[in-house]
Amino acid sequence: MKRILWLLAATSLVLSACQPDPAPADPTAIQTTGATLLPAATRTPRPSGALPARTPTLASRIQIQPEDLKGIDLLFWHPWIGAAAAEVQTLVGDFNRSNAWGIQIRTRTFAGYDALFTALQTTEAGDEKPDILAAPLHQLYYLDQNAASLSDLEVYVQDPTWGLKPDEQADFFPVFWQQGFKQGRRLAIAAQSSSSLIYYNQTWAKELGFTRPPSSAAQFEEQACAAAQANQSDDDQENDGTGGWIVNTSYPAALSWLYAYGAEIQDSQDGYRFNTTPVRQSFTFLRSLYEQGCAWLPDDEFTEEEFAARRGLFASGSMLGIRNQEDAFAKAGSRDDWTVLPYPGRSGPSAITVYGDSFAVPSSTPQRQLAGWLFIRWMLQPENQTRLLLKTGAYPLRAAVLAEIQTRTPLNQWQQSVDLLDVARSEPDLASWLTVRWVLSDIATQLFRWYFTLEQLPASVRLLDQTAAELHQMSIGGLDSTP
Repeated sequence: MKRILWLLAATSLVLSACQPDPAPADPTAIQTTGATLLPAATRTPRPSGALPARTPTLASRIQIQPEDLKGIDLLFWHPWIGAAAAEVQTLVGDFNRSNAWGIQIRTRTFAGYDALFTALQTTEAGDEKPDILAAPLHQLYYLDQNAASLSDLEVYVQDPTWGLKPDEQADFFPVFWQQGFKQGRRLAIAAQSSSSLIYYNQTWAKELGFTRPPSSAAQFEEQACAAAQANQSDDDQENDGTGGWIVNTSYPAALSWLYAYGAEIQDSQDGYRFNTTPVRQSFTFLRSLYEQGCAWLPDDEFTEEEFAARRGLFASGSMLGIRNQEDAFAKAGSRDDWTVLPYPGRSGPSAITVYGDSFAVPSSTPQRQLAGWLFIRWMLQPENQTRLLLKTGAYPLRAAVLAEIQTRTPLNQWQQSVDLLDVARSEPDLASWLTVRWVLSDIATQLFRWYFTLEQLPASVRLLDQTAAELHQMSIGGLDSTP
């Protein structure tokens, strides 16, 4: 760990002449208010277009009889809080009462991902360890690579007796079904997901003369600069210097900009490829936007009030933040219409980054592993996913869940977010993303410092590339290793 801290510190010192601001809070944390989704126009469910499932074998390879599962007691660790945690507890109780095998699940709730991950790293011999986990993929990959191996869930998914039928597998949206599966193993399966999005004030844009949302970076710049000029020239001096894009330097936002520009940052040999033309182009665009006064740095990472007050035509937000943004508009007494957009690319391509939690089963005995999978399978059933989603506002993982939610008329922006799944990209599926993501966030932060210049950008990107490569190599041998 000392080696990691040294690398991160060295990166910040080279990128800046002074100490950077602390890294933002983990943007993957699920925060809920317990509010359900508000009405909007009901839409026809979209087919998922999921990749065809494998043809399962005709005979089960799992040599376990149902009676072998009777009375198994399992511990489920998860990071969900608030309304989400309460609903999970209710679901667990329903599973315990209804499952045919008498499997009993106990839960342990942690106040976020960092607390859960710390507990996983500090468990000692004799401590009670989890049989089922819900955590971000990079944490799960790290555990499998350096601490405790995870069960291959593909064995259970494809089993004709205990698994998911081909039509059930095809019901998952591809971007979620593919997560956790690589090199023939399925170490995890999506449990809940959010995304990084662009919030866009349509009402204000129309007043500025724009009838359509931007579909490219150039159009984004044009509208952002028009909004900034409008705030600079009105009678309100307090909004001077605002109006364009409210800068967000979190790693999901930074990664979304890279994806939108066509960057392929994951490399099978070296782990990452940041020193590329698309990466440099996206960073150049963001810095130029800032230098023109068409993007501004907020004092707080939570910018719902600024966006509702027209201090930004654009703001980076999340799927899970939609409810909070709606509340901010209501609190401000604003009747502005707003929508969500993907991050724009240089000549039209666009992207959003999805992230969240996945289920996993640490390796133990065959009976306990199967029992853990059966609980996960039950949690992934459409009716149970729907119950949890109504408390969180997260993405529907399956088309069947989307169809059910649409009968309840969800928020407009929630549906619009679902419509963007066709351009959704996942985070790198590497254990080293546990630390590399913060290096990406750091360089994104440096882009908007007063002392940074575009002349420094090539060297900064090379340093990002080198640091990511070294952190990746360290992760292969264990992130806690010292020189």
